[in-house]
Amino acid sequence: MNRRRTTLLVTVLAGALALSACGGGDPLDEDGEQTTRTGGGEDALIIGSANFPENVLLAEIYAAALSDAGIAVETNLNIGNREAYMLGMEDGSIHLIPEYTGNLTLFLNEAAQETESDAVFAELQESLPDNLTVLNKAEAEDKDSVAVTRETADEFGLVAIGDLAPHAPNMVLGGPAEWRDRFTGVPGLQEVYGLEFSSFRPLDAGSTLTVQALLNGQIDAANIFTTDP
Repeated sequence: MNRRRTTLLVTVLAGALALSACGGGDPLDEDGEQTTRTGGGEDALIIGSANFPENVLLAEIYAAALSDAGIAVETNLNIGNREAYMLGMEDGSIHLIPEYTGNLTLFLNEAAQETESDAVFAELQESLPDNLTVLNKAEAEDKDSVAVTRETADEFGLVAIGDLAPHAPNMVLGGPAEWRDRFTGVPGLQEVYGLEFSSFRPLDAGSTLTVQALLNGQIDAANIFTTDP
């Protein structure tokens, strides 16, 4: 899939960020790798992250910048997938999190159609529930991709995702577990590109496990982020 994953911040707390105030919630428990950066306490801004390295790094960058600006910040990293951390966003136990415009829009609105960056961002703003808002999007982008080894690409003459269609029935696709059901994963690959893989193997998101499985021949195609080295 080629939905844009432009980086942005979603927040449910106004405070020092001068955003629309929303309802609060219970503070996060001690199981979420929460770390106080400065100040702390009940007034701290709690920044969360998904459970893959890029998102953790982005959360740390934003936390450091806010801390340097004198804002009391705590981090709760590696929470899980979007289905998990959005619950915390909606109940106010997480105040701010790095997100991606395309995937978040589809998560909130399965009928979303836009693909151009600014149009996706506008559609996202229209799709947000009343208790969430977004900051301005960053210029940086990350996208989901379907990767194969150079050997596989050369063997079948693969250039674009759609070229996999006649070969997918004999291939195993690997990626994060949620890719099995998300439109940005298996369902979208079937509907948009006609890819019917023989099976799907749940692995990790944006880490080395998926890459090693691809290189070792345990899977034939993999969901790799375009920012992955």
